[in-house]
Amino acid sequence: MKEASHAAAERTDLAGSVGAAQERITHAIKIGEMRGDPLCEVLEAVSTSLGVQLQLHEAAVERARLPIDPAALVRLEQAASLALTGGPPLWPARILGERC
Repeated sequence: MKEASHAAAERTDLAGSVGAAQERITHAIKIGEMRGDPLCEVLEAVSTSLGVQLQLHEAAVERARLPIDPAALVRLEQAASLALTGGPPLWPARILGERC
């Protein structure tokens, strides 16, 4: 439960930081009377990209929270076991189509 509240607090902090940055950009455009200025478009693009980056981050975090496929977990355990016991590497066979 503590972990969930910590994650929610981090998300709020990140979203708050992004929102504050976007507000500062909007404020700078207004006080600089930049409407019609080519730099205004650049600043608005930066502001938009901050929002998009936040959305991408949130989507990646949600994806990382999904359960791991049991078959994938077995493959990971087998690869780790081979690596720890000094077994043959798996990647050359897959890349070169040869057996190790």
